[in-house]
Amino acid sequence: MTVRGSLLLLILTALCLQCTEEQINDLLLPQASVKNKPLVISTNPLDGRMGFDPNEEIWILFGVPMDEQQTQTAFSLRSDSGVISGTFRWEAQKMYFIPKDPIIGTGEYVMTISRQAESISGQDLKSDFIVRFFPNADTTKPVFVSSTPAAGETNVDPATSIVLRFSEGISFSSIASGIQVSPSFLSVIQQNASREEITIVPQSPLAAGTIYTVNINSNLKDLSGNPLLTDKSFTFVVGADFDQPAITGATMGAVTFTDGVTTNGAEKAAALVFDFSEAMDQVSTEAAFSLTPAVARTITWNAGFTTMTVTPLNALESEANYTASIGAGARDQAGNSIIQSYSYPFYTDGANSIRPAIVEVRQEESNYTGPSCDGNAGLATYSMALADFSTLNTGEQMDEDPAGGSTICVITLRITFNNNMVLTSLLDHTTFTKIFDGSGGNINIWSIALTGNVMTLKLQGVPFPGGGAGTPLYRLGIKGGTGGVYDINNNLMQNDYALYLVF
Repeated sequence: MTVRGSLLLLILTALCLQCTEEQINDLLLPQASVKNKPLVISTNPLDGRMGFDPNEEIWILFGVPMDEQQTQTAFSLRSDSGVISGTFRWEAQKMYFIPKDPIIGTGEYVMTISRQAESISGQDLKSDFIVRFFPNADTTKPVFVSSTPAAGETNVDPATSIVLRFSEGISFSSIASGIQVSPSFLSVIQQNASREEITIVPQSPLAAGTIYTVNINSNLKDLSGNPLLTDKSFTFVVGADFDQPAITGATMGAVTFTDGVTTNGAEKAAALVFDFSEAMDQVSTEAAFSLTPAVARTITWNAGFTTMTVTPLNALESEANYTASIGAGARDQAGNSIIQSYSYPFYTDGANSIRPAIVEVRQEESNYTGPSCDGNAGLATYSMALADFSTLNTGEQMDEDPAGGSTICVITLRITFNNNMVLTSLLDHTTFTKIFDGSGGNINIWSIALTGNVMTLKLQGVPFPGGGAGTPLYRLGIKGGTGGVYDINNNLMQNDYALYLVF
């Protein structure tokens, strides 16, 4: 270098303190610098390419030999999903990029060689080199076209489905994140053959008086993966009748129920009747009804669907607690939800639903004077009510054999119930059993008779107890519970009855 050149170099270095050696060389020898700077001669794919076969190779051809490591560092390939990773190989001045995964899908890919790429002589790329390409040839974004119900529509039928129409087929997998309806509801999503039409089918009627909002966003994509061009949002209103129905009356026979208050006096065989303020939807109202404990029943309606009658297939239990409820799922015929949930606890203790019970047991007195009962009769007067271990008086015998000279000696018990009973159930379930009798006595039931709520039980002694060691003990038993005695209203006596008597 000449003295003049050296002086010029010192001056430029002083003026350009932040310049690199390469930049200073550009100032000193601009023509030589341009000639030696690396250039991108060609690429695959080319900038703007639409439609790219994933089997094609991706490469960049440079005009001069390059610093391989520096150039690989300056390379990047990005998509909408982020950076694409891969490996490299070189063939002379051509660098190949082998993606880890095939280049498929949709959207724009951007391949960049930054100006940090260097030739083997240390010259940087003149500027960033950028290639944009699209794996899919279809880059047209779908457009929302129309809907049913239309935007802003009112008085929409609660049974309606929401239909959305687009300019091209929509990918089914993008619907869940691309379309939201508020308030939400359970639904089934359907598409027509071209997939340009999406139908949202509610699994139950939409709520009357409710404003529904449909939001469609760019997560919704066409079959090529192109996102929706413009977000869309619209609303519609369901129904014109926005009045919520209510229960105006609830009865069971002659008894009127009050919400939340236990009602006594209900008859077990009566139907439950519910009156509503307006015509109800049969399916949802019946589904919202419950009776606890559960019983089989039938449900009928009046012609206007304002009165629902629930009839148990079998009578309810006597003197038992039940709760009839109608929940919030009940709707009127316009789809309005019932104004509140209703609960009607009740107790089946009406006049015809009281369980039978034994009021008292007494022994009938007779004109017996002994030693024989022949011809003796009852006096229709009765001893004090008998309790456990009361003594039966064998001195109150009467003759059941009308023929003279023969005797069937009996003593008579009068058993009084609170209800009129069924004789056959008493015949089947009344016993008089020896517990202990050291005297050798033996007693059998001679007869059972019934008049209304009074059972007459006659006991024959073969012989009657008397004398002997110990006190004779017998048990009068009447079976209760399931399969036991019952009254004329089919009410079962709740528990077994036992009365222990001595002689």
